Amino acid sequence: MVPLEFLPGDSAHSLGLDGEEIFEPWACPVSRNAAGPPPDRHPHHPADGSQDHFAVRVRIDTQQESLYYQHGGILPYVLRSLSELCQS
Repeated sequence: MVPLEFLPGDSAHSLGLDGEEIFEPWACPVSRNAAGPPPDRHPHHPADGSQDHFAVRVRIDTQQESLYYQHGGILPYVLRSLSELCQS
Protein backbone atom coordinates (compact mmCIF):
# COMPACT_ATOMS: atom_id res chain seq x y z
CA MET A 1 0.00 0.00 0.00
CA VAL A 2 1.46 3.32 -1.06
CA PRO A 3 -0.01 6.67 -0.02
CA LEU A 4 -0.87 8.69 -3.12
CA GLU A 5 -2.22 12.20 -3.54
CA PHE A 6 -4.00 13.77 -6.51
CA LEU A 7 -2.25 16.75 -8.06
CA PRO A 8 -3.78 20.20 -7.49
CA GLY A 9 -6.95 20.53 -9.52
CA ASP A 10 -7.42 16.77 -9.90
CA SER A 11 -10.03 14.71 -8.09
CA ALA A 12 -11.63 11.31 -8.47
CA HIS A 13 -14.52 13.05 -10.22
CA SER A 14 -12.37 15.12 -12.62
CA LEU A 15 -10.39 12.01 -13.58
CA GLY A 16 -13.53 9.95 -14.12
CA LEU A 17 -12.70 7.48 -11.33
CA ASP A 18 -15.74 5.71 -9.89
CA GLY A 19 -14.22 3.07 -7.59
CA GLU A 20 -14.50 0.20 -10.09
CA GLU A 21 -10.94 0.64 -11.45
CA ILE A 22 -8.18 -1.90 -11.01
CA PHE A 23 -4.84 -0.26 -10.22
CA GLU A 24 -1.58 -1.85 -11.31
CA PRO A 25 1.28 -2.17 -8.87
CA TRP A 26 4.40 -0.37 -9.99
CA ALA A 27 7.89 0.24 -8.67
CA CYS A 28 7.46 3.11 -6.28
CA PRO A 29 10.52 5.36 -6.08
CA VAL A 30 11.36 5.90 -2.41
CA SER A 31 14.24 8.37 -2.42
CA ARG A 32 12.64 11.78 -2.04
CA ASN A 33 13.99 15.25 -1.44
CA ALA A 34 12.71 18.03 0.80
CA ALA A 35 11.39 20.01 -2.19
CA GLY A 36 8.80 17.30 -2.77
CA PRO A 37 8.65 14.38 -5.14
CA PRO A 38 7.82 14.76 -8.81
CA PRO A 39 4.46 13.38 -9.94
CA ASP A 40 4.43 9.73 -11.01
CA ARG A 41 2.22 8.34 -13.78
CA HIS A 42 -0.01 5.66 -12.29
CA PRO A 43 -1.60 3.04 -14.56
CA HIS A 44 -5.14 1.85 -13.95
CA HIS A 45 -7.83 -0.11 -15.77
CA PRO A 46 -11.35 1.30 -15.81
CA ALA A 47 -14.21 -1.19 -15.49
CA ASP A 48 -14.59 -1.27 -19.30
CA GLY A 49 -11.19 -3.02 -19.60
CA SER A 50 -9.32 -0.14 -21.21
CA GLN A 51 -6.08 1.24 -19.79
CA ASP A 52 -5.48 4.79 -18.65
CA HIS A 53 -2.91 6.74 -16.63
CA PHE A 54 -3.07 9.75 -14.38
CA ALA A 55 -0.44 11.67 -12.45
CA VAL A 56 -0.27 11.36 -8.66
CA ARG A 57 2.19 12.40 -6.01
CA VAL A 58 3.67 9.60 -3.88
CA ARG A 59 3.44 10.66 -0.23
CA ILE A 60 6.49 9.02 1.28
CA ASP A 61 7.70 12.24 2.83
CA THR A 62 10.30 11.24 5.42
CA GLN A 63 13.23 8.86 5.69
CA GLN A 64 11.31 6.94 8.38
CA GLU A 65 8.30 6.48 6.06
CA SER A 66 10.71 5.26 3.39
CA LEU A 67 12.06 2.64 5.80
CA TYR A 68 8.52 1.47 6.62
CA TYR A 69 7.75 1.15 2.90
CA GLN A 70 10.98 -0.75 2.18
CA HIS A 71 10.14 -3.23 4.97
CA GLY A 72 6.58 -3.78 3.76
CA GLY A 73 4.88 -1.60 6.38
CA ILE A 74 5.18 -0.45 9.97
CA LEU A 75 4.45 -3.83 11.56
CA PRO A 76 7.10 -5.79 9.61
CA TYR A 77 9.58 -2.98 10.32
CA VAL A 78 8.91 -3.08 14.07
CA LEU A 79 9.03 -6.88 14.21
CA ARG A 80 12.36 -6.95 12.34
CA SER A 81 13.75 -4.28 14.63
CA LEU A 82 12.65 -6.22 17.73
CA SER A 83 14.09 -9.43 16.32
CA GLU A 84 17.44 -7.71 15.72
CA LEU A 85 17.42 -6.37 19.30
CA CYS A 86 16.76 -9.85 20.69
CA GLN A 87 19.61 -11.34 18.64
CA SER A 88 22.14 -8.76 19.87
